[in-house]
Parts: sequence; structure tokens; C-alpha cells
Amino acid sequence: MIYANIPQNIPQERRAEINRAILASLKTSAKKIPAETVYNSYTGLGGLHGLDRKDFNSYNDYARAKKEFEMGQFFTCHDLCTRMVDLASPDPSEMVLDMCCGICNFMNHLPNLYNAYGFDIDPDAVTVARYLYPQAHIETCDLRHYDPGFRFDLLLGNPPYNLDFDGCPSQLYFCRKAYDLLNPGGLMLIVVPHTFMLNEFWDKRQISEMETMFSFLGQIRLPDDIFAASGVKKFSTKIMTFLRKSEHIEMRPYNAECFLSFEELGKKIEETREARKTIRMKLRREADGMTQQAEKLIVRKRKEFLRQQTPFPEMTPDPRIDAYIDRLRFRNKELQECEFTPLQKQDMGLLFQKRYSLLNWQQGSGKTAVAYHFGCYAMDRLQQVKNVIVLAPAIAVNLTWEPFLIRNGTEYIRINESAKLSKVPEGVFLLVSLSMMEKL
Repeated sequence: MIYANIPQNIPQERRAEINRAILASLKTSAKKIPAETVYNSYTGLGGLHGLDRKDFNSYNDYARAKKEFEMGQFFTCHDLCTRMVDLASPDPSEMVLDMCCGICNFMNHLPNLYNAYGFDIDPDAVTVARYLYPQAHIETCDLRHYDPGFRFDLLLGNPPYNLDFDGCPSQLYFCRKAYDLLNPGGLMLIVVPHTFMLNEFWDKRQISEMETMFSFLGQIRLPDDIFAASGVKKFSTKIMTFLRKSEHIEMRPYNAECFLSFEELGKKIEETREARKTIRMKLRREADGMTQQAEKLIVRKRKEFLRQQTPFPEMTPDPRIDAYIDRLRFRNKELQECEFTPLQKQDMGLLFQKRYSLLNWQQGSGKTAVAYHFGCYAMDRLQQVKNVIVLAPAIAVNLTWEPFLIRNGTEYIRINESAKLSKVPEGVFLLVSLSMMEKL
């Protein structure tokens, strides 16, 4: 624990004033208010809407305006955060996310803030959270848009209650997002209204969707006054605990009647720890393997790039490629077997070292034969491509390429309709005229 929990008993009518004073202090360079005082005194927007039911035509209008002001923000009380983190008992190596974090009360109890992440839509709450936990990664973001680019092992949260998120209840939307952000087998502990997934008949659709994403561990009924510090004296809530779907864990169905004590749920979570640890190790081994493959790919691509950028006059011959070129033959128009001249071989030895090249020889100097063998080299020796596509004017296809391939006994397909592109075997030359490109 970083900050001690010191109950303040702040009167409801003074909460907004104290919140403003704290924010004003944090927005100056002095930051005179101690962090522990901020931790115990800043209470957020919940219950501070200042609206009067009499000013609205209906209760629905009043409730809608209230939700828009509060943004579903009721900070999780400090004692409850302590108990939830104790339940999860995260390892320092685990990546932890506090979703819709408010001022990140859960982070006060985490073992490694460098592996802790959080986000909230309220910039004032984020300002306070960053002051309290500077080592953590906390940002202002809408739940619908958060995407850190990686996944987490543990997710703690107190989602906004009963808001409409793109036609979906905010609690269910929160769980969908959690599924996307958790590693397989990742643990989720959330505080939700007692009515969420309360009835297995009336809430069947929500329950069915949750069971496709999570394995149910259990839930704990909380006291009705758990949010009294935020001005809500009576509101029924519960802790729900799930494991993200994984092929390595048993998928347990949801049971609306399964209410446990903290001790009972703690034992259930502990029983899953070894399985979750095994999954994490497997994922890390896979990630390490992918990293090694990526590093090899980067090295290879860097070499290819440097080779591609090297001007021909600065290149040196490759004995293996030169030996390969020495063995190459082709048949001319008189069906005579020919080999390349020393000058042609010299250029080819450099040309074959690059992935992309422009051969600017004069007409009749053997460009077709060189291009043909370059394609064969890419397919057969380098195995970089499955087919060679010759794109040329129709006259070159008809009078040069097609006769050359026939003379040299090479299989090819003349592409004159798009249907032929769906049935192309590997190792075949494809002849496409420029005029045909418009029709494909």
C-alpha cells in the first residue's frame, strides 16, 4: 500500500469545493496538497449533479441528465479496492489494467506500478491519478476507443452503470472490451449493480454472450452503502469474477445464485493460479519465439534493403550466383542452344543479387532471355515467388515472349480473361498484355 486509508467524513455539500481545490493545486507547479490527502479527499463527480427532479418533465429525463453529468462515475471505495486486489493477488510480473479507472484507487495496492495501466474519460480524474501514481501508464480515453496494442493478465474495474453504449448496456460493453484486452485465461474482477445478470431467464441473452467470452468463478454481494462516500447511501452492488476464455481452462457456466464469501472466492481464484501461470508462460514462450523470428526477418530485410540501395558500380560479384549463371542456356529463334556472353554474365551477376532492377540494354541484346532466367531463379532457387508475371505490350507478348517460352519448353498461361487467374498452378509464367489490364 502506498497511501494509508484515512476516512475523511467529507460532508456532501463540501465535496465539490474540495475537489476544485485539489485540482487547482495539481494544475500549479507547487502541488502543495500532499498526495495522501489527495488520495483520501478527492471524490469525483458521482452524486454532485446538483439537479432537481422538479425541473424535469419525467424521471427518465432527470435520470438521463444525471447520467450525462456524472458519466457513471462513482469511485470504488478504498477498503473494497484493498480486498479486491487481495483476492486477485497479482504477481509483480503481471500486466494489470484498471479500466474506467477514475483516480486509480486499485493501483494503491498493486505490487508493480510500472506494469499498471489505466484510462478514464474524465480528464480531471486522470490528472489526479497521474499525480498519485506517476510510474503507472494512465491516459484520458473513452472506453470505446482504448487500444494499447497488447493484452493484460489481470483486469480490475468498476464500470459505469446503466449507460447506453452504442445500444448496449455499459456493463456488458465493458465486459466485451475486457475480453478484447485480456490474455487467454486472464482474470477479471469487476463491481457491478446487483441487477446485472440477476435473472437467468430475463437476462438470458446477456448471460449467453458472457458465457462465450468468460468462465465464471463466483460473485460477492456487497453492502448497500458501499458508495456512501460518493453520496449514494443505498445501492445494491456485487463483485463478479471471471476468467477469459482459453483452451487451457475449464469453461464454467454462469450461476446467478452463486454468491460466495471473500474467503470462498479467494480460494477459487487461488485454484486457478497455476493454470493461469501455465498459460502466461506458454504465451511468453510463443512471444519470445515470434520475437526471434521477427529479429531474423528484420536482419534479412535490412540486408536486402542495403543490397538494393547499393549502386551497381559499387557491388562485388557473388561466386555462387556467377556459377549458377555459367550453367544457364536458352534457345534462340533458330532453335540453337546459346549461353550468355561474358559481358552479359557480368551484368546478370549483379542483377540477380537485387530483388528489383532495371535492365537498360539495347534492342536485340538478350533482355528477354535474362528476364526469363531471372524469373526462374526467383521461383526455383530463391523460392520467393510462386509465379512470374510478364506484363508487356501485346506486340511483345505475341512476337517475343510467347515464342520464346514455347522454344524453351516452359509452361505458361496467356491471361485473356479474369477467370484464368483463379486457376493458376505454381511455377507457371503468366503473360498479360497492357491492354488486357483494363479488362481484368
